[in-house]
Amino acid sequence: MKTPLQELIDTIKERKGNENSMPFMWNGDIIKLAESLLEKEKQQIIEAYHQGVTDEYVDALEFGNDTDGEVYYNEIYGKR
Repeated sequence: MKTPLQELIDTIKERKGNENSMPFMWNGDIIKLAESLLEKEKQQIIEAYHQGVTDEYVDALEFGNDTDGEVYYNEIYGKR
């Protein structure tokens, strides 16, 4: 899974060398693409919060330690 920002960066990189996509980059469509990813990003943040609440509860009961947010990020989104 990639964050919406990672998706946007990948899209820009894919289209960067394509002459037909240059109007896409400069005519405002890139902004529309970024804005279209905001709801997805919001949903991922909500899900991460809920997962964090669950993990914290389970870890406290089972292991007596905290979940590391960076470990969670790397498991879900991979290292960048």
